[in-house]
Amino acid sequence: GQSQYCTGGHSQDAGVVCSRSSKVFPAKLSGGRRPSEGRVEVLINSTWGTVCDYGWDLLDANTVCKMLGYYGALNATNAAYFGEGSGPVWLHNVRCTGTDD
Repeated sequence: GQSQYCTGGHSQDAGVVCSRSSKVFPAKLSGGRRPSEGRVEVLINSTWGTVCDYGWDLLDANTVCKMLGYYGALNATNAAYFGEGSGPVWLHNVRCTGTDD
């Protein structure tokens, strides 16, 4: 659900620019110019939704990239850099440590 920090709806969707490979996690990157970049979207209960950018940083982006089968993240974006998504905002206040698999 949404938190008090993500009251802007999809204007606060998080994004990422990854460094290569193929996906192995029920997530996708949308709105980018290439498959390795875009707005982070996750599939929960058969419904695609987005991730709020509150607290979003390079550690979070790196974890997402690795979960998608890429080597890691080159950049972490916010403020709907890759455009606003639709559907629910599934995750917010993501706090990856950089050691996540």
